[in-house]
Amino acid sequence: MSLEHRSGTPFRHIPSKRESDYRNWLRTMAQLFPTAEADIREALNQYINEWLAEKAGIPNAAFCSSWIPGPDWGEGNPVYEPIYRTMMHLYNDHGLAHPRAGWFFGLMLMDVMIRRNDNWECWHESHDPEDSPEGLYYRVLRQPQAAKAQAG
Repeated sequence: MSLEHRSGTPFRHIPSKRESDYRNWLRTMAQLFPTAEADIREALNQYINEWLAEKAGIPNAAFCSSWIPGPDWGEGNPVYEPIYRTMMHLYNDHGLAHPRAGWFFGLMLMDVMIRRNDNWECWHESHDPEDSPEGLYYRVLRQPQAAKAQAG
């Protein structure tokens, strides 16, 4: 259905400033780990579906993309490990690979969210003005009451 930024800007595809990197990373991962993209998309949809079931009825419940893989790629959930291993293959340096793995994961999640059949809102949030955001936050986009009344 839709993914939109809290400002109201809809996302219909990966932002153009990240699209070239994203396509390159996907292509490289497919060469190294042929089933990884499908496995990761399935795991993400499963995570989101379980999150929705657990948070049903909790107003404004949200999750952050950074919370899903955790700090250690593959620790506890090896399905995401090919993301980090792809970045190590490309950059051969943990200091470069680790943040890029996070960006790649975030873009994969955004792509999954864009393609879902429900409505979502996303935003960045810094906890301190000096901090960089840890990832995108997502929550179900509620229909305004007037739109619900017209639909029903």
